[in-house]
Amino acid sequence: MRWPYTLEGIIPHTILSINGMDCDEFAIRLRYTVSPPFPADHRDGNGPLKWQRLEWNIEIRDDLGTFYHDAGGEADPHEGVRSVVPCVPQEAIWVMITIRPYLRDHPIYHFTIKASDILRA
Repeated sequence: MRWPYTLEGIIPHTILSINGMDCDEFAIRLRYTVSPPFPADHRDGNGPLKWQRLEWNIEIRDDLGTFYHDAGGEADPHEGVRSVVPCVPQEAIWVMITIRPYLRDHPIYHFTIKASDILRA
């Protein structure tokens, strides 16, 4: 897999780029950017800006049958990190990632990567 993995339409009028994934002893970390960045006050806006937060759902499973759970993250208007638990076991060969948008009428993305492409801290 080559990073970044670009997703259009997850958040309207933006491109969400997954720039890489790594794993430490606690969680998988998905590092991403949003382009164009949201205005700094996007959470305080009215109308469409009111909901334009970095709200998208992540589902991950691996070839061993493990299902991973979204553990939240931190973000600014341009970039952030989403955490998913648990960490990928050494025995896993691949992980399938599903990213669902905040609104149901936007596209759902699925991609599979080698477990070895997730950098381990």
